[in-house]
Amino acid sequence: MPGPMLQLVSDGIKRLAVYRDPLSRPMDAVIWLHGGNGDATEFLNGIRPRVDVIDIAPQGLVTGSNPGWTNPWESDIPENAIDNLIDIRFMALLEAQIRIKFSYVKRVWLCGFSAGGGLVWSVWAMRPVIPQTFSGLCAVGKKLRRTSEKSWKWNAAAVPAIPFVMINGDNDSPDDESTESGEHFSWQESYAQARLANGNTINESSISNYPVCGESSNKVRLKIASAGKAPTARYVIEGVGHVWQCSETCHTDDLVIERFRAFGLGR
Repeated sequence: MPGPMLQLVSDGIKRLAVYRDPLSRPMDAVIWLHGGNGDATEFLNGIRPRVDVIDIAPQGLVTGSNPGWTNPWESDIPENAIDNLIDIRFMALLEAQIRIKFSYVKRVWLCGFSAGGGLVWSVWAMRPVIPQTFSGLCAVGKKLRRTSEKSWKWNAAAVPAIPFVMINGDNDSPDDESTESGEHFSWQESYAQARLANGNTINESSISNYPVCGESSNKVRLKIASAGKAPTARYVIEGVGHVWQCSETCHTDDLVIERFRAFGLGR
């Protein structure tokens, strides 16, 4: 992992995160979580640099045979891990470490793609158990896992309100291929669960400021839920599947940052 790094020990395991410092003193930092079998440096290199944000990408541990993330609904955990909450605790510790190393940072935001998005949902669902103070969350290409008899219990009505963003392609696979059908909420149901936690009573549809993604005829549809204690939003990128967009016409991180700014980033 070339470039400046944060090194810390979480649950007795050495963890690493690469970061890109904009050589300024921004009030905000964003943690970006790669997908399954991903590389933190490669993922960070695909995210546009911004002068008012410190971008940080931690590296997942090997679960099974690939680098990934562990969440409370999975039994496949890394070697030497004490349980399947290790990465939720790591996120809380990383957030705290960022505030120590970059003392001028006031807000830390969290976004993950695919398996990283699964960890974001886990952080969201388990906040009553493992508290943290993220300013907002974003899950890309991943739906919320249903509670089962063998997993940690959670209840959307008991989850503290927090600004939340969902992003998915309209051709995105409906479920993780490793799970049985129905183990996840649908995209619409996942969005509804986040709205429930945030107490939203208003849900409005519009076209995003980024109207072109991939094909010129494609649109980025946006729903914004408001009222209640925190806002919720969902982007649907037409014409794409399970992919983190990094093209001239569409960057997924542009959508993330657009919503995070609406939620207070940079203010």
